[in-house]
Formats: sequence, C-alpha cells, structure tokens
Amino acid sequence: MSDDNSAPTQSPINAWWWVSAGFIVLVVIAIVVAIAARSGSADDDAEPSVATTSQPPVSSSVEPSSSSSARGGACGLPAGSQDIPVTGPDAQWQPSGGYFMVPTSPEAGPIAGEDPAWPCFAHSATGALFAAPHAFAGLAGPEYETFAAAAALPGQARESWIASQDPAAHQGQTAGRVAQIAGFQFQKVEPDAVVVDLGFRQDEVEGSMRVSLVWDDETDNWLIDLATSRFDWVASDLSAFTAWSASDG
Repeated sequence: MSDDNSAPTQSPINAWWWVSAGFIVLVVIAIVVAIAARSGSADDDAEPSVATTSQPPVSSSVEPSSSSSARGGACGLPAGSQDIPVTGPDAQWQPSGGYFMVPTSPEAGPIAGEDPAWPCFAHSATGALFAAPHAFAGLAGPEYETFAAAAALPGQARESWIASQDPAAHQGQTAGRVAQIAGFQFQKVEPDAVVVDLGFRQDEVEGSMRVSLVWDDETDNWLIDLATSRFDWVASDLSAFTAWSASDG
C-alpha cells in the first residue's frame, strides 16, 4: 500500500455537470478564449488547437515483483496477464447511476467484495483500467461521501476532497447529455500503481480526466489516490488515445 495520502487533491470533481451540458459549455469557452488569445498575437496565420495532455511513452508490459505475481488478484480474481492493454479490452458495458456507461468483465472486475460501495478489481493494469471508470462514476454520484470513504486512500486528501464537494453538483444525469468514455491512455504502470487518462466524448466534444490508483494489500483491491488524480476536465484530442467505448461492444 502507498504512504498516507496527505497531499491535497489537485481539483475537486465537478460531478455530472461535467459530463453533461457544462462539459460542452466549458469546452466552447476554452476554445473561444484560445482563439481570442491567438488573434492578438503577431502570428496572424496561427490556427487554434485543442489543448492535449502530455503523453509520455510506456513500456508494453509490466514487470511484476515476485510477490505480486505469486498472489491472486482482488477477492479471488486471478491477477491475470500483466501486459498493458494496447487495444480496448473486451467488456460488457452497463449503466451506472442512470446513463453513464461503465465496463465490466468476469476476469478484470468488478465483482462484489466485503464493502458494497466499492467492488473488487484484478491486480493488473487491465484491472486498474476497469476500475477507473467506476471510480469516476462513484465519485460523481450522490453517495460520493460513502463511496470515497470506501474507494479512496485514507488521509488528508480524501478528507479535503469530501469537504470541498457541493452535494447539489452530484445529483442526476440527463439522457443524451452525458459524455461517455471513448478511450484511454496509460501514463504510469507499475505492479502496485497505475495512472490512466480516460477520454470522454459527447457528440464532437472531446476531453479527458486522470485517475490514479494504488494497490492496497489490506483490502486486496485498487484504491483511488485523490492527491494525484485529476477529476477536472481537460479538452483533449483523443486521436492519440486507445479507442474503448460502449459502442464497441
């Protein structure tokens, strides 16, 4: 398990307004601001572009420690392959809290564990990838406080995040106005720590967020690191992301 999660979270999640109308409005505002800034520069021929996150390369597979490879995964799930997924893994997509679709897999998770608020995922990069959308959905939902207590690393970052939330921002999803997962890109993969950017799309609008997960030996499951996750949207070009969405399967 990682050290106590004492650093403050970078940005509080903006809940379902982020994946609904607010997502589109804020992206449009960001693009307008970018265009206005560029129009005042000396280079009149420069064209505005959508901001993208930094995408450092990663190796094609994890090198697990001997202790990691010897034990099984979460709640009886075998750890399975330690390769980093280079294509969208097979998944059955199900609605979470209304209209936001999350992936499920008998091999990667989720499966029921001791705490009903946070199910179990396999101890692998694929298991962490499946956990990431569920992390977002749970933190965005109306039971975010109970969910964070079960799914996030304990410490000051978790307490600060919970205290910073506006309950009104965590209510409800609107059919047809929820951005859905469209892809992913790993930023860090270690046997006990995974950072993945999730790409979202609604119509022609694209953005991303970052989920940082650490393996916790005590709960035998992935936990969310709220100190290093980024749950505020970033307008992103998803052409560099590995495609993965409910429409694929």
